[in-house]
Amino acid sequence: MTIAAPWGTVPVQSRLITVMTGAVVSRGETVTGSGSVYNGQGGISVSSIPDIWLRDDDGQEHHVQDHLMGHCREGHRVAVFWERHGKRRLIAMANLSTDQWYGRASLMEDSTPGTILFVGFLLAIALAIPVLVFWAWFVGAVTGINLSQAGIPDWYWSGWMILVGSSALLLSWKIQSGNDERRRALRVEIGTVIDKLKAKEART
Repeated sequence: MTIAAPWGTVPVQSRLITVMTGAVVSRGETVTGSGSVYNGQGGISVSSIPDIWLRDDDGQEHHVQDHLMGHCREGHRVAVFWERHGKRRLIAMANLSTDQWYGRASLMEDSTPGTILFVGFLLAIALAIPVLVFWAWFVGAVTGINLSQAGIPDWYWSGWMILVGSSALLLSWKIQSGNDERRRALRVEIGTVIDKLKAKEART
């Protein structure tokens, strides 16, 4: 899935991306399929991935196979962007001939409340036992109550659940905020590079 790009709103950070510019030499499609049969009934799924050959500005040819490359055809001038960190995935493609650029949903879409809640739920599961150990220590240290002898009061479990839930949501929000900040910085840098490429194309 590709999404037309909104411009970012944060200061430009350098060296977040690697960019290659060039011309599309040829375009094809790689079609893959899989099928299965169960109780005499079968099904098949077919997918098609754009298969592109690019000649960069130094004359070297490169093979790029990605759904993002579906927005170009033979003869178009394009810029292809990779993220410099992690797996260095192809994250965006600008078609300089049509004056449009496209990016992965993971680049273009900021976090939603639903995303924060879902990640928070997963974190709550992971934090349940560590927080329970901390909570037992904290209650014993502050109140001096020996829970093994006095019994566990109702507020103990309620407090534990509140602590787990609030910690998980706070951590999820911090993680997603960091991811959003990086996405916006990437979008800004990509937009800045595209503007420079457009200006260069206009002068030639």
